[in-house]
Amino acid sequence: MTVTFNIIEKGEDTELYNEYVECYNKGYTIKEIMATLGISKSTQHSYYKWAKREGLLNLKRRAEPRYYYYSKYYRRWIVQKKNKSTSLVKILCNTEEEAKIIVERMKKHNWSKTEARKIRDTLRYGGKL
Repeated sequence: MTVTFNIIEKGEDTELYNEYVECYNKGYTIKEIMATLGISKSTQHSYYKWAKREGLLNLKRRAEPRYYYYSKYYRRWIVQKKNKSTSLVKILCNTEEEAKIIVERMKKHNWSKTEARKIRDTLRYGGKL
């Protein structure tokens, strides 16, 4: 049985690590952190695992799902409610503001397919929500 140790010397690595934790807790995206600190994806992942293990990160979770996203393929916003693997409701709209309005309206109507059809028709014929 061999025992291996990971020895981390103080200096540039720990400074980068501390900066990583600070940037992460300030809410920077992973790409922004990597660009700012000039670190690779594997180094970022190592720092993340290390900081998470030590309990230094403010791990943020969304309290509620958004139910909408931007599709580069359709070049539009998509409001979507899924049930496990199948899509229950899917509505395409032009702006993020419309998507937010649609989500609130659909929540109010318990994600009714009839309401989704009304919204789609309204959007199709240029009406306002």
